[in-house]
Amino acid sequence: MWPCAVLLLGHFFISSVQANCLVQYEQAATGVGVPKATFNSTPYCAYYGGVIVVTFNYRLNVLGFLKTNKFNISGNFGLKDQTTLLRWVQRYIGNFGGDPAQVTLLGHSAGAGSVTHHLYIPQSKDLFHRMIVLSGSLLASWSFMYEPRLCTESYLSDLQPKTAIEFRTRAFEDFFIRNGTTGFAFGFALMGTPCFIPELEQEEFERDNYTVNAPHVSVLSPPITKLLAAGNVNSSEEALQQIADVANLRYPMRRLAQDLAQTLHGTMPVYYLRFEFDGQFGKAKYKEYISYLPDSKYGAIHGDDLGYIFSPYNLEEALAKVDQYREEWRIHRWTVELIANFIKHG
Repeated sequence: MWPCAVLLLGHFFISSVQANCLVQYEQAATGVGVPKATFNSTPYCAYYGGVIVVTFNYRLNVLGFLKTNKFNISGNFGLKDQTTLLRWVQRYIGNFGGDPAQVTLLGHSAGAGSVTHHLYIPQSKDLFHRMIVLSGSLLASWSFMYEPRLCTESYLSDLQPKTAIEFRTRAFEDFFIRNGTTGFAFGFALMGTPCFIPELEQEEFERDNYTVNAPHVSVLSPPITKLLAAGNVNSSEEALQQIADVANLRYPMRRLAQDLAQTLHGTMPVYYLRFEFDGQFGKAKYKEYISYLPDSKYGAIHGDDLGYIFSPYNLEEALAKVDQYREEWRIHRWTVELIANFIKHG
């Protein structure tokens, strides 16, 4: 039986990138994910890494994370969908040649926030055994909503539901207020974070028998799931950029690694990896944000590492001009091997 990898990739809990079906879900004008068939994110570890890859779609944005006690909406449905998928893997992955005792969660960005939440969610206990966390964690500002009241009240004021029955029987398109849901956000460290993200839920008080605790409390205790062993600045603008970088990415990652190492008391290894390679497979740096980086320094930015784990965005050109991309393919091969070996051996 082969080890399994469950992929959770995403963008602020409002859109998701799923690998197996080669379909990308990105944010449309309404804020709801729509298929984009041109995206290709083949999981290479499935081809030559001896790993079965599992991907899926889960509820996002308002449908995934709106919570209101007034209308008996418990929220965190995106996380609950993920727990349901993990239960499915435990029950059925053996039929596909997979080993339910070797399940690795891999998450990037908001997906990294999700997978690390599951470390401390009782209902996800022992449904996975290893974890790969890329550029995010539950400690990031965009992974948990500490003060949801104002956002929720503002949204309900615009939606104007009158009764719980009316709320539940509306067409789903109604929940995506025109030019509305993107405006329900809060600012933190130069970033606007959507309001509809994971928030507090207590099993003993909510009807869904699901528990999501505040991250700063969760990380002070050992994970519920037992994992298998295995600058100087020149301007105030640059200072703010570095503070934002630390607040949104570096601190959540390093702090989580530190807390895990301390609470696990050396019973299993915790690895911390920094990806810095600057190559043409970096979609964020060389396509999405190239106009914002006229004088960029050497290094990777958020999301560039995905081009060295999955199919790069410029795959056709990279295959047609192999000599020009020789170094990128070398790093790609090493990164896939690193990921696959961790999934298989820890």
